[in-house]
Amino acid sequence: MVRRLLCALLVVLALPAAAAQAASPEERKRARSLAEEGAELFERGDFAAALERFEQAEALVPVVTIALERARTLEKLGRWVEALEVLHSVGETPLGPASHPSHKKARAEAVELASALDLRIPRLALDLRPARDGTIVLLDGAQMAPEVTQGISVRVDPGTHLLEARATDGASARRELELLPGDRREIRMLLELPRPKSLEEPTQPSGSVQRTAGWISLGVGGALFATGSALGLGAVVMRGDLAEKCPGDVCPSSLEGDVATYDAVRASTTVALVLGLAGAGVGITLLATAPSDEAEAAPQVELEALVAPAWLGLGGRF
Repeated sequence: MVRRLLCALLVVLALPAAAAQAASPEERKRARSLAEEGAELFERGDFAAALERFEQAEALVPVVTIALERARTLEKLGRWVEALEVLHSVGETPLGPASHPSHKKARAEAVELASALDLRIPRLALDLRPARDGTIVLLDGAQMAPEVTQGISVRVDPGTHLLEARATDGASARRELELLPGDRREIRMLLELPRPKSLEEPTQPSGSVQRTAGWISLGVGGALFATGSALGLGAVVMRGDLAEKCPGDVCPSSLEGDVATYDAVRASTTVALVLGLAGAGVGITLLATAPSDEAEAAPQVELEALVAPAWLGLGGRF
């Protein structure tokens, strides 16, 4: 391929072709160098770099021989639809009787290659339901030709694609598909409106915040009540010790510290029990009045009072 291209370039860029004559000698020399680099890169399989060189060369000297090599490179890159367009452009280039044989040969090759490539390019047709005016179709993020929404098949490069349809009223559809060479596919896509927010699943079930607060309040209340019960038990023990040491409830001055401690424990017991019962009451109220959720089973709460000669308690199962 390198020898064939270089020979064609030497003829096209050195002899008086119309496009080459429009370029300066420096531009023709630069185009020849770029085309040679592109040919070498093509032979090494670096098609992306080869395409860049061919495009630069063609921008300097737009001749059919370089355009033909650009089309071949696009085909190697999997950009078949674009390659076909270039081949058609080369094949339709008008040539006069004085055109060099290399031009005529490039045009003939382009026609032959275009015919073979067109048979291999996949075709895609869409059946959008329901039909909506103003619907656009995106293939890999790029808008497709409007006729695709009318059920007319269009050419698509082979490979894996993301197909999206968007209507003006917000309805949309998307689908991934893989197209192989020669595929002829008709894809049905159902346009659906987005679900209203009121129908979407709530991120947090209704009433769950109130239930959470209820469980926290009930837990804190239970902890305080348990603390008060423990303090109360300690106060009972201290009361028994003081009763033995203080006949007639009159204690000597040496026991003033013990009496003060007993009074503090007794007061703390009262405060803890009152706050514990209050917290438990608030928690039970919050749990009992929280809105129910069908999707969330309400926890079962069972409470019972525990009474002993020296203390009170609250027991339960959650």
